[in-house]
Amino acid sequence: MSSLTQTKTPYQFNNLSQKDALCKEFVGKPLEALRTPAMVIDRSLFKKNCVRMLQNAQDWGASLRSHLKTHKVMTVEGTRLQLVEGEHSTNAVVVSTLMEAWQVVEGGLVKEGIVKDILYGLPVAVNKVADLSDLWDHIAKDGATVRLMVDNPEQIHFIEEFEKARGSARKWSVFVKIDGGQRRAGMTSDSPRFVPFLKSLFESPAISVYGFYIHAGNAYASTSASQAASFLSSEVHAVNDAAAIALPLLAASSNAAAHNQPFVLSVGSTPTAHAATAESRAALSTLLHGKLELHAGNYPMLDLQQVHTSLVSSDRIAQRVIATVVSYYPERGANGGDEAMCDAGCIAMSKDTGPSGGYGDIIGKPWQLTRMSQEHGILTPTEAGAPKLQCGDMVEIVGQHACLIAAAYPWYYIVEDALPQELFDHIIAQLADDLDSLRTCALVSSSFLHTARGHLFSNIKVGPLDLEHSIEDLSEILTRFPYLTGRVRSLHLWDHIMRRYSWIEDSRSSAVAPRVADFSGMLVSLKRFVITIEAGFVHWANISKPLRKSIRLVVAIPTLTSVELNGLYGLPFTLFANCSALKSVKLKWVSFDERDNLDFAATLAACMNSPVTQLTHLDIELDTRVLQLLARWILHPESPLKITRLSSFVVSVDARSDYVVVQSLLAECKPTLERLQLKNTEGVLHLGELTKLRTLCMDTGASLEALLRWISNGIRLPSHAINLVVNLSSDSCDPDKLQVAAVDAALVKLRSIESVTLVLLPTKSQSESQVRERDYIDVTTAFAHRMPLLAGTGGLQVLRSP
Repeated sequence: MSSLTQTKTPYQFNNLSQKDALCKEFVGKPLEALRTPAMVIDRSLFKKNCVRMLQNAQDWGASLRSHLKTHKVMTVEGTRLQLVEGEHSTNAVVVSTLMEAWQVVEGGLVKEGIVKDILYGLPVAVNKVADLSDLWDHIAKDGATVRLMVDNPEQIHFIEEFEKARGSARKWSVFVKIDGGQRRAGMTSDSPRFVPFLKSLFESPAISVYGFYIHAGNAYASTSASQAASFLSSEVHAVNDAAAIALPLLAASSNAAAHNQPFVLSVGSTPTAHAATAESRAALSTLLHGKLELHAGNYPMLDLQQVHTSLVSSDRIAQRVIATVVSYYPERGANGGDEAMCDAGCIAMSKDTGPSGGYGDIIGKPWQLTRMSQEHGILTPTEAGAPKLQCGDMVEIVGQHACLIAAAYPWYYIVEDALPQELFDHIIAQLADDLDSLRTCALVSSSFLHTARGHLFSNIKVGPLDLEHSIEDLSEILTRFPYLTGRVRSLHLWDHIMRRYSWIEDSRSSAVAPRVADFSGMLVSLKRFVITIEAGFVHWANISKPLRKSIRLVVAIPTLTSVELNGLYGLPFTLFANCSALKSVKLKWVSFDERDNLDFAATLAACMNSPVTQLTHLDIELDTRVLQLLARWILHPESPLKITRLSSFVVSVDARSDYVVVQSLLAECKPTLERLQLKNTEGVLHLGELTKLRTLCMDTGASLEALLRWISNGIRLPSHAINLVVNLSSDSCDPDKLQVAAVDAALVKLRSIESVTLVLLPTKSQSESQVRERDYIDVTTAFAHRMPLLAGTGGLQVLRSP
């Protein structure tokens, strides 16, 4: 040991970018002005992810040790967010390099007391001991400590040699690294070398055992919370077994007082840390031989690998790489598809891939980064008919592995998702000269912020005045703030009639002279479009022609997959022409133009060249006449609107005759329908041919007895097992009022039911919190004791209304 010449980390010469100079150059500029490739981090999402993890650790009954390797401590602000937020905090970190540790120190986090515990996250190497010793000396004066990780007897030897040469009596605090089966680092507790190794540690004059550490890298294979919880449980068992072996050895050691008691059992990875909940902790039946610590590092930023685990959604990803399309190659790709080249390659994105395939997904466009060289990448479409890219387009890429991607950049561009009041005031000032003309009442930002000067509103809600003003305001917003172009995913036009400045029966007669707002080119990535008329109805004919044209242009946007219309009368059937991507339609309190019905041939002719639209979700709450008109339109062989691939159908009916119409619609989608929700229990309905049906929901509000009678006499259930979900009035479940014959007759029909969920709704005199505890007993008595198979297997659930 003494013959080895050791050098130390030259942190004083670390070529960190000058923050002040960077801020002067870039703050206030739109992202379009950045040099690409560029890594952008949304501070708001980063912060929310950190808060969630601190809360997870608390709920799980553990302390948190935050890994800093993802952002490499280049953002001291990011480290602060990981460690301290509101009532939650931790002062323990783990680093992968000595430079990361020194940047924690140089950033003032140790001196401020924010960081008091630094774990060097690799098994210690002989040429790192002097460097780590210098770090320890440097931070000890501020009450902080350095911890090491060991998994080999040689490490004990050279640590002792170093301390002997130094002439000190220090004891290094160490974690024993446990191998959880991945064969990365660590020692298994069943190894014949494990007990001798522990004995050497306990007797060493230079070491104090702090605990046992394991990393669940294999948990990235999780695709559900239950799988991740299983990996987490395996981690706990592994370190707990190691601690159980260590305890009697420690008790027999003459040096027992020198070691940490109780041991710290450190477990985790980002997937398993997301599964660390109060429920998963309650499921741990193991008697712990120490106190739990949770560690993770990727969680503030996240990536496609994390999304694949299904433990996080893509809207929580806080990092993007901005790249520029530098060339385009029509029909060059597989099967004659187009390809494009961007200026982000292996260095910008890393070559890590994941289960979802490719090296990164383009936000808002069905394109993927599929091939790369050092400084450029090839983009290919992921679906037929994908919109073409143009040379000069800037694309946002979410990569597979944020940790490796972030390491490639000398600095990050930090943006903010929350809407500052001054920016809101600025927008309003641009849109309105005085309060009387103020119409834009809600702008909801819920996704990625793209410039320090303005926000990306991926969801926009405009209202609550009349549609004429709302559509003009939207056009004004998109015109004044061009950075929103192509980035809005959801648009909601909200017309609250009772809150208008004046009651406008016919908006064509108002003082407003609206123009056609053809902003469809600015909404090229729109997925969802909603129009809501509250406290009244608006007739399509009473909407100005320019506004009707604007709505048609939005509905025809090729990326649109979901349309929801509420309170519009006299809709033309042709509104749904040219909607090839449309998958979901929700219609509530609407009607259709009677003239379309009378001249049906002309209406169909107007849609002759329209592409076929195959719905997968249909939700309708219509009166009898409107339901019949819609069914006639859908079921006509030449109609462009089809439901032959429908998987979810929600329907509310007012009369028994409606069930004839519903039955005809069900016949059209019987090969694919998986979920049916009915909001009436009066008519006769045959579901026997719905071979794919898995869930039947009934929103009745009626009595349990009426429900049972309908099951007995009004419905024919499939012969295969399905799940039944029923909403019931909470005062209808008194078993004493039920006729035994009605119950028994219904139960005969329910033999094929796999599970029953009864949701108790409050009565008119009750709030949701007042649904009585006795209601649970009553309904269980009424159902469960006559359904021993369900009651015995947990197939019966009784819930309050959510």
